[in-house]
Amino acid sequence: MHLSQDMSVPEHARNDFHALPAYEEWLKEKSSLQYVDAALLNPKSPDSNLLYQESRFNSAPVPVANLFDTNQYVGSEADTTPGLSFGLSEYTNANFFSPDTIFSSSYPFPRWAAMQEWDDIIDPAKATKRTYLRKLGDGEHVEHIAAGRWFYKYLPTAMKSSGYGLKLDDKVYVDYAQLLLPRAVGYSAALLDYFFRGNISIMPATNGITFRSIKLTAQNSTPNETMGVGEARLVIRYKALPETPLGGSKYLLNNPTEGTGIADYAYKVSAPLNVDLTTPQELTFDFSGDPLPYNFDEMTMQLVFKGKLGNEEGSVAVSKLSPIGEVYTNIALPLPSDGIYAKTSNIGSNATFNELRVTAQTDTPGGISGGVFSLVLEYRLATKDPFLSQPVATVPDNAVSYIIRASEKNGVNGLPENEPVELVFDLSSAPLPVWATDVYVNVVYSDPDTSKLLAIGYSDISEPTPVDIFNNADMICISDQWKNAGDPDVVALSFIYGIPPGIFDPYPHDVADIYYKISAATATDSVSESLFTFQSSGILFTNSYRRLGFVLSDYDIQHSNQVLWLKTDPNDDWYYPHFPQTYTHNGTAVRNQIEPDGTYIYPGMFTIRGNLMWAGAGIVYTNREYPAGSVCTWDALH
Repeated sequence: MHLSQDMSVPEHARNDFHALPAYEEWLKEKSSLQYVDAALLNPKSPDSNLLYQESRFNSAPVPVANLFDTNQYVGSEADTTPGLSFGLSEYTNANFFSPDTIFSSSYPFPRWAAMQEWDDIIDPAKATKRTYLRKLGDGEHVEHIAAGRWFYKYLPTAMKSSGYGLKLDDKVYVDYAQLLLPRAVGYSAALLDYFFRGNISIMPATNGITFRSIKLTAQNSTPNETMGVGEARLVIRYKALPETPLGGSKYLLNNPTEGTGIADYAYKVSAPLNVDLTTPQELTFDFSGDPLPYNFDEMTMQLVFKGKLGNEEGSVAVSKLSPIGEVYTNIALPLPSDGIYAKTSNIGSNATFNELRVTAQTDTPGGISGGVFSLVLEYRLATKDPFLSQPVATVPDNAVSYIIRASEKNGVNGLPENEPVELVFDLSSAPLPVWATDVYVNVVYSDPDTSKLLAIGYSDISEPTPVDIFNNADMICISDQWKNAGDPDVVALSFIYGIPPGIFDPYPHDVADIYYKISAATATDSVSESLFTFQSSGILFTNSYRRLGFVLSDYDIQHSNQVLWLKTDPNDDWYYPHFPQTYTHNGTAVRNQIEPDGTYIYPGMFTIRGNLMWAGAGIVYTNREYPAGSVCTWDALH
C-alpha cells in the first residue's frame, strides 16, 4: 500500500530524487488534512478489471502490478491517462511535474503545447500576482501545473518551454493534492480489497455444530476467480464463562467482562483438511480431543483457506460464521413422555420446582457408556412478579445467570444408540423459583475419574408457566354481547325456534372434577383420570378463578382437560350429559427471557373479571355463544 501510494508522488513516478523538499514534504508541512479528508470521502478507485487480468510485465505477472503500471502509457500520447484503467504511476507520470523534470526531455508529457500562461493573485492583501501555467490538454486539466519565478515573463519561449524559470509552489501543490490524493486512497483501498478478496460461502449443516465437531458446507464465492486445491482449518474464538460458588449446589455464572473471574478469549484451531472448494463441499472439523465448553460467550468461527486463488498460489481466504447462538449437541433432550420437565402445585410467589426430568437420547453409533450425568440449570431471577404483563428487572447483577448443579439421582451411566432414557435430577438442595427467567438446561456427561466432557445436551426450555382456570359459565355471548345466563330473556330466546331443549343452553353451570394435562405439541394422547398433570377436586363455582400450579415445558404445547358440568338452576331442563367432557387445545408456554438478538420477551397475560391468566396454557369454561360466530371480548366483562 505504501508503494502504491508512492505512485501518486510525481518525484517517484518520474524518477526524481528529491533531496530538497517537494510534494510529499509539502503535504506534511502544510498540515493538509483537509485534502486528505476530502480524498477519503471521494476516492478515485481503479477499474476492477485491473485486478482480474495478468500484468503486462513478465517480471511482475501478478494482477496487483496493474495498480502501479499497465504499460499502456509509453509516452506517445496522454489524452486517455485520466481513465481508471491505467496504473497510478502512468497517470502521475503523464500529467504532473516533479521539481527537476519540468519539460524534461526524458518525459514527453506534460508538454509545452498544452500550456496556457495566466496570472493569479498570490497575496490578496498586496494584490501581488504570479504567472502560472495552466494545463489544458493531453489528459488531466490542471489549473496550476507550474509557477513562474519573478523573471519568468522576461524569458524567450525557447527557454520557457525547456523549463527555465519555473517552479512548483503552494498553489501548484494544492491542485496536485486535490487530483492525486483521491487516487492514492482509491488505489490503496483496491490493493487492500484485493488481498482480502477471497470469499467462501459457508453454512452450518443441520445439527452440525456440536461441542466435539463442527460440520459445515463451504464453496468458493470469490467473484470471477476460481479457488482450487488447498487446505482448510476452522478457528474458533470464544470466552469460557467462569463460575463462582454461592454455597451448596448454587453458582454464579460470571459475565466474561465484568465482576470476578474475567475471562479472556480462548482459541481452538482444527487440524487441516485437504479441500477443493470449486463445488460445495461438506467439511467436518474434529475437536473431540479438545472439545468446546458447555458454557461460552462471544463465540465466532472462521474458516481459513490457503491454496490457489485465481492465478496465485498460497492465497489466503477467510470467511466468518457468526454469531453462534446455539451449539447443537450429541445428546438430544426431548420432553419426557408426560409432557413436562417439572411441575409444582404450590402457587405462591415463593413456590419452587424441586425436581427436573428430561428424556436423553443420542445418535452416537453404539451409544455412550461409562460416564456420569449431571445437570447444569441456568436461570435469572425476576425482582418482582413476572406475570403482570410488563417487563421486570432480573438478577444477578453484573453476571450472566445463576446456576444450579445436580447429579442424576437414579445412577444412569449411559445411553443406548437412539433409545430414549429418562434422567431425573433432584433440585431440593437448590430449588428453581417460579419467578425464574431465561431458563436453559445443560446436561453434561463426563468421565467420572477425569471429569473430561464426553457429551453434552442443551435445551432452551420454557420459563415457569402458570396453569389457570376460570369458570365464566354464568355469562353467555348473545349476538356479540354478554348476557347473564339464566336471565328470562336469554331463556326465552333459546326457545324461540323450537320445543325444549331449544337451540342453545341458556343456563349457568358450575364445573367439577377437573383433570388437566400438558403434552408435547405433536402428542396424540389426552388427559384422563389416570394420566394428568394437575387435578382440581371440588367444585369451581361460576365467576371463580383457580391457579392449579406451574410447569416447565417446551414453548409449543398441547393441553387437554376433562371436566364435569353441573346444573345450578332448578329450571334447567336442558339436556346435559352427566359424564365428564374432554377438550384439547394447542397452546404455548411462557417465554420470559432475553433473546440472542437482545429482544426481551415477557409474558402477556390477559384479564378476565379481574383475574390475570396466561392464555397459552389456561382454560376458561364458558357457555357456547349464539348465534355461532358471535364474539365477545373478555375486556367487556366486569
